[in-house]
Amino acid sequence: MSPPIARGVTFAVAVVCMAVAMPEPATAQRPHATGVQAWRDERARGSAGAPLPEPRRAAPRRPGVNLALAPLASAVVPGLGQAMLGQDRTAAYLAAEIYLWAQYMTYRSELLEQRRAYRDLARGVARVTLSPTGPDGDWDYYEVMARWLESGAYSRAEAGPFIPESDTATYNGWMWTRAQRLYGIDPAQPAPTGSAGYARAVAYYQAHAVTDAQRWSWRNALLERDLYRRAIGLANDSFRRATLARSALIANHLLSTVDAFTTWRLSTSISPSGVTHITATVPIPAWR
Repeated sequence: MSPPIARGVTFAVAVVCMAVAMPEPATAQRPHATGVQAWRDERARGSAGAPLPEPRRAAPRRPGVNLALAPLASAVVPGLGQAMLGQDRTAAYLAAEIYLWAQYMTYRSELLEQRRAYRDLARGVARVTLSPTGPDGDWDYYEVMARWLESGAYSRAEAGPFIPESDTATYNGWMWTRAQRLYGIDPAQPAPTGSAGYARAVAYYQAHAVTDAQRWSWRNALLERDLYRRAIGLANDSFRRATLARSALIANHLLSTVDAFTTWRLSTSISPSGVTHITATVPIPAWR
């Protein structure tokens, strides 16, 4: 995970955790005695032999609803499990979910619009005379097009043996120089066409160079090239923001699921003296 994405997920987790950690409002049924005094009162009654009153259980949570499904419900729709459990954190999770989905869809829409813009410029300007009907490239292809003025020819020979592009001012020429150095060939010396190293260098070049079906040139179109670069930069920004929003959505689902599971496993009772008892249950399989 890149640092911007990690920062976005951390921020989303912190916001949701703050909302989850907000205390529930006090009810009128809970006495105002302190926990220490209540404990002393209970000890005194126990020592005198008086039976302790039966503790009051918390209000039942959604009778008739299978609460074991609350974590699964929160995994699907954050906040739904909290609603099943009668918690007041439902609104926080749902608000975060709606906001993050709106952000993601906005950035995704911007990305698609900018993608159409830079592809139209590439095909209508840089490729219009060299490869107007060739296939679209992947993201790496369009980023390389933003950095290099020309792709160069795929092979300098129209017929006969394959001859890689040698003009280092073009992308293919730079790639051929790199391929030769990778396999121990000095680009300044005549190419050893019969050697095994040369064959491997040619194979590397053919796997990474731009073919004639996607050849381009920004020569005499520098203004359009600037517009293209700007569209590429905006698409990069929209992609990063969409990725951040998607990561925050995943974090919101995880937090809501863990919160629902923890709440489901905790049972709360309130004694008449105001002491709150919390009990956790963990299923343990029986040994045979």
